[in-house]
Amino acid sequence: MILLYTLQRIHNVETQIHLQREIYEENSIYLKQSRPYLEGIRLINGADVVIANPSCFENLHLNQSTYTGQQLQNQISEECQTKTFYETYMSPRQFSNFLNHQLARSICSANDHINTLIYGAYIEYDPADCIAQNTYVCTWYESTSMYCRRWTELQTFNIKVAFEASYLDVITKLYPDLLVWNSECNIIQASQRFVTHYDSQYFVEFGEASRGKTILGSKMSIVVIIFLLVSAYQTIKSFYSEAEEDEQVIELIEEDDAEERRFARMTRRKIIEVLAGVQG
Repeated sequence: MILLYTLQRIHNVETQIHLQREIYEENSIYLKQSRPYLEGIRLINGADVVIANPSCFENLHLNQSTYTGQQLQNQISEECQTKTFYETYMSPRQFSNFLNHQLARSICSANDHINTLIYGAYIEYDPADCIAQNTYVCTWYESTSMYCRRWTELQTFNIKVAFEASYLDVITKLYPDLLVWNSECNIIQASQRFVTHYDSQYFVEFGEASRGKTILGSKMSIVVIIFLLVSAYQTIKSFYSEAEEDEQVIELIEEDDAEERRFARMTRRKIIEVLAGVQG
């Protein structure tokens, strides 16, 4: 489960914030459509959070069960295809201040309503003062889906943020000394990475990336189990073999000790006679 925010003002009248917890619980037209692209950006840049303008995802018509590379590419307009993303590292305070700045320009503003997509993080805020109180970042993603397993409150660690070029002026004005670099990654490249990462063919929104991967995983599990059983058998066999050899050695030692005790009670002449009799 990944949380994706859309900070926006609807029809310039209704003020609301959209929070998506499941893929089909959608309150905004942008959320579901943008997820494959923003997940691709996250994968390419290794980012914790991706920030984008939802304008490129307004009129997409994606298959609701699977995504293909060609389908994802054909949906994006030429203008949006060339939009690149920048990268930077932000402290908890810097990221919180940026969120408050965006809140003030979106759902908390009567005039300057700027829409923003925030992927990989969510915030708790008080509508009365429109200030972000707690911020949570995903710190554990599932390997076969873009769902988050663990949300961690952002308090002491810095995060890597990938943001669309349209936010460059805002961020550099807020933090003139912040180190920012162009990742030269665009939305089309992101869609390709998304498809490549999730089975190179398509991504099923629920469950494994594909039946092929599931079957392969089952076969691999069987091979691993057989290997472990064979290893255990060899270990047990080796243990008992060594134990049997130890018993034989002990018997030989005991026989030698008995011979030594018998010869110790004989005279030299008797010992010579016994040995001569054995040889004869």
